[in-house]
Amino acid sequence: MSPLAALVTRTEDASMFSRPDPNLHTKLFAKYPWDYFESETGKRYRMQMSAYQDMDSAELLTSICCEHLFPFRIPKLYFADINRETTNYVLIVERIPFGRRGKVVKGKVTEKIERKPFEILPVCGKYQDYLLEDAPSIYFALFREMAHLAAWDHQGRYDAFLGPMQKYTEQEYLDQVIRVRKPQKERKMEVLKGGCQSMIEKGIDFAVNVASQIFTASGRDKAKLEKMKKEIVEIAPYFDDIRSYMSNSSDWTAAMHMNLQADN
Repeated sequence: MSPLAALVTRTEDASMFSRPDPNLHTKLFAKYPWDYFESETGKRYRMQMSAYQDMDSAELLTSICCEHLFPFRIPKLYFADINRETTNYVLIVERIPFGRRGKVVKGKVTEKIERKPFEILPVCGKYQDYLLEDAPSIYFALFREMAHLAAWDHQGRYDAFLGPMQKYTEQEYLDQVIRVRKPQKERKMEVLKGGCQSMIEKGIDFAVNVASQIFTASGRDKAKLEKMKKEIVEIAPYFDDIRSYMSNSSDWTAAMHMNLQADN
C-alpha cells in the first residue's frame, strides 16, 4: 500500500491514537478530488480548475490559515498537501456527523425524524435542495453567515492572510478602472453572444430531448426556454459591466464563499 493510500485509509477510523485526547477526532474525512486514471474530459476540467485558476490551493490555504479566524466553525484540519506536478491534493479534516434523512418516496421526504438540539441536519445531495428540511431557513442561515464573513473582513479580521483591504470610492473606481478601459470591439461582443448561446442550447437540448422526464412541464417548455435564451444572449456582452457595477465601491466588496448553495 502506498503512503498516500495508507494515509487516506486511516482516515476511516483514527481510533489508534496512542493517547486519547478530547481535542482530537477519531472519525476523519479525506478529500482526494481528481481521479488518478482520468478521462480527457476530466483532464480538461482539472486543468481549468487547478492549473489556470489554482482554486485548489485556495481551498487548502483557507483551511490551513483561516480556521481560527472565521466567525463560524469549519471542520478541524489535520493534514493538507498538494502535488504541483499533477495538481492533485489531499485534505484531511474532522468528519461531520450528519444526521439521518427520513424515508424518501417519489422525490419527497415522507418520514418525519425528531431532531435533538444542535443535531446536524442530513447532508444535501447534489441538486437535491427539494429534500431539505425547511429550505428557506437553511438558505437564510447560509446568507447570514456570509454576512458575518463579509463584516469581519471589513473589520480586518483576515488581514493576516488576505492582507489589508483596499479601500476605494465609487468615483475613484470610475476614474481608475472604468474610464481607462478600452471600448469593447464588435467582434468580441459577437463571440460572447455566440459562446453563451451555444452553452444555453446544450442545456435546452438536455431539458427537452435528453432528460425531459426529470424536468417540470415549465422547465421544458420550449417557448419559455427560447425566451430565456434570447434574453441571456442579449445581455451576454455586458456581463463584465454588471460585475464592474457590483464592485464599484469597496463598501460592497468583501471575502465571500463562491459556491454557497446548500448542496455544496
